[in-house]
Amino acid sequence: MGTVCNSEALVLVDGYNLYHSLLEIEKNLGHKVRWLDVKKLSEIILERLFPNQCPYPHVFFFTAYSNHKSNSHIERQKAYHQCLKRRGVTIVTDGEWTKKDVDLKHHIKNAPWWIRWYLMKRFRNFQTYVEKGTDVSLASHFMHMGPKAKWVCIISGDADLMPAINLFQDENPSVQFGLARPFKRETRKMNIKNCTNISPEDCLAALLPNPAPTKKRSVTKPEHW
Repeated sequence: MGTVCNSEALVLVDGYNLYHSLLEIEKNLGHKVRWLDVKKLSEIILERLFPNQCPYPHVFFFTAYSNHKSNSHIERQKAYHQCLKRRGVTIVTDGEWTKKDVDLKHHIKNAPWWIRWYLMKRFRNFQTYVEKGTDVSLASHFMHMGPKAKWVCIISGDADLMPAINLFQDENPSVQFGLARPFKRETRKMNIKNCTNISPEDCLAALLPNPAPTKKRSVTKPEHW
C-alpha cells in the first residue's frame, strides 16, 4: 500500500457513516450541513480529543461513487470531493455499491396485517443497493499508516471497526488514539476511553464557503444540501 500520511496527526473519515449522520441532523433539526468541510471538522475534533497538542492533520475521506444513481448525483459527489481536495483532504474511493436482495418482512413489520399479507404474497423480496468495502479500506489504511503517526482519530460509528481499533491500541501503545462518533451513530460498542460525539453544532461550525474554491474553478453548493 503506497498511501502516505503527511502529518503526525492522522484522521480517517468513514464517509457514508458521516453522510447518514448529516441526513439525520437535517431530518431532526432542519440544519442543512451536507456542505461540510471535513478538514475543519477534523481540527475541531482533534482539539477536543487532544487539547493543544496536534499539528494540522492529514485527513483521509473514505467513500464510494454512487454509480447506481443518476449522472447528476455522481457529478455532485465529484464536485464536492474537489472542494475537499482543495482543503488538503485525500479522497479514497475503494468502496463500491452492489445489488442485494432484502427480505421485505423486516421493513413492513409495523404495517397493518392486511398490507403485510398482500405485500409478502406479491413481492416477498426486493432488490436494493448496499455500499461495500469502505470500512475494510479504512481499517487497512488505519493499520498501515496509524503506527507512523503520533495522533490518530477515526470518525465513524461503525462497530465493525472495533476489532481493528482494539488490535491497533494493543500493538501501538505509544500512539494517541481517539474516536469521534457522528450524530445518531453513537453505538455503545464503540465507547472507548478517548471518545467524543460529533454534535450538530460541530457540523454547523465546519461548513465550506459557498461557493467553495477548487483547483480549477469555484463550486456552488447544491440547493438541497
